[in-house]
Formats: sequence, C-alpha cells, structure tokens
Amino acid sequence: MQILNNLGNMIYDLRFVIAYGSVIIVTVILFTGCLLKKKIAGSIAAAAVLSLTAAGGILYCIPHTVIDADIEDVYRIEVSDVTVTDRKAIEEILNDLNGSLYKRMLPSGIGGYEEYSVRGFDRDGNLLFCLGISDGQTVDTGLFWEKRVNGEFHFLAEYTYHDVQK
Repeated sequence: MQILNNLGNMIYDLRFVIAYGSVIIVTVILFTGCLLKKKIAGSIAAAAVLSLTAAGGILYCIPHTVIDADIEDVYRIEVSDVTVTDRKAIEEILNDLNGSLYKRMLPSGIGGYEEYSVRGFDRDGNLLFCLGISDGQTVDTGLFWEKRVNGEFHFLAEYTYHDVQK
C-alpha cells in the first residue's frame, strides 16, 4: 500500500511536467504533419506554440528567489500582526526568505491558504513585497504558490507568536 501511496504522490508532484510533455508531444505531431503536407503557415504556427510552450516550461521549473528587495531599502516588515523595525531582525528575515531557492507549484488562484503574511515597506511606507506563507516551506507570491527547494523558514516561530514590537 505504501508503494501505491508513493507512486500517487510522485504523479501528483509531476502533474505539470506531464501536462507540458503532453502539449509538446501534440504540438510536435502537428508540426511534423504540417511539414509533411508542406503547409508553411501551419508549420510556423506549430513551431511558435512549441517554442513558447518549451520556454514557459523551462521558466516554470527553474528555481529562483522570491524577493528582490535590498536590505537597505526595507525600513520595516510586518509578519502577520507583528511589526519589525530592528535592522538586524529585518536582515535576518530577508536572509531567511532569500536563503533558499523556490520552485513554482500552482497558480495562486488555485487552492492553498495563507497562515501568515509577510509585507515589507520602504521608509515612505510604500509596499515593496507581500508574501503569504502557508507553512514552513510554501509561499504565495501573488502569482504562484512556490515551495522552498531546501530548508524551512526560521523567522516564523519568533515573529508570529509574539505581540511584541521589535
């Protein structure tokens, strides 16, 4: 039974890869058919779809960081209801968030829930970034749910269970 459970989890994790692979295979078949029938417009259209699908799949799968704000630009961070203004604490939080790479999982509109929110502001009070965090590894960037490639967040325990102004 454990083998079937592991197989199901593996297929679930690979669902987007399987979908992209299917689209690429269908497009290659259409492209080949158009080439054999010498339909130039169809060949060009199929090649364009194939290129865009391949590029999107590559960009989707490449690990990346989720915050591009510099530590010097961030004046305060709000972790749920706790406001953090201490420079060392802000640096620790940003290093924790950017200390790992992330991989996209699902579009934000599909499923998931946010347990915590992390918002960064500049000196003028302008929002620099806003993330939703559902657990120790999963982040909602507003476009995608993204999962840390390695490790878990360390700042959550310190800044989400206190009502202390830091």
